[in-house]
Amino acid sequence: MPKRKRNYRRQKLLRDGRIRPRTIPVKKMTKEQLRVGRLLYPFFENEPMPRTRAECREVPRPCPFVRCKYNLYLDVDPRTGSLKLNHPDKEPDELEESCALDIAERGGMTLEEVGLAINTTRERVRQIESAAEERLQNRPEAKKMREDVDEMTNEKDHSLNGSSVTSRFKA
Repeated sequence: MPKRKRNYRRQKLLRDGRIRPRTIPVKKMTKEQLRVGRLLYPFFENEPMPRTRAECREVPRPCPFVRCKYNLYLDVDPRTGSLKLNHPDKEPDELEESCALDIAERGGMTLEEVGLAINTTRERVRQIESAAEERLQNRPEAKKMREDVDEMTNEKDHSLNGSSVTSRFKA
C-alpha cells in the first residue's frame, strides 16, 4: 500500500474549530506573488482615508481600509513587514466586525467575545490584557491618570461607576 503524502499546508484549527491566524513573511514571498498582490490590492494614495473617529463613523461597514491599524482583517509587523491574516478563511468584506474602534465604542466585552473578534483564544486575550495593564502602570503618566480617575469618581456630578476602573489602576 503506497504511503499517503501529508498535507503540510493544512490550516491549523483553534480548539473551537475556527481557523488559526496565519503569518506571511514578506521575505519569503516570490516576486510573482508580490506583483500579483499589488495588482489585486492596489494602494490608492489618492483615496482619502478617515483621519478622525467622526469621519470613520461615516465609512460604510465592513471597513474597506484594510491598511488601517484598527482594521481587524490583517496586521502588519512594522519591524519585519510580515502580514498576519487574522481571519485567513474569510475575505475582508465577510467579517461581521471589521474595525476595533467600533468594538471599543460599544463598551465592555468578555474575553470570549474579544477572542472571537480578533480570532484568538480567550487565554491569549487575557495575556494581552495583563501585559497592557502592566505597561500602563509602569508609565509616568499612569500616576496622573490615576489621580484624574479618582477625581472623577469622587465628584457627585459625574455618573461614572469607577469601582472597576480605579481598581485596575491602583498602585
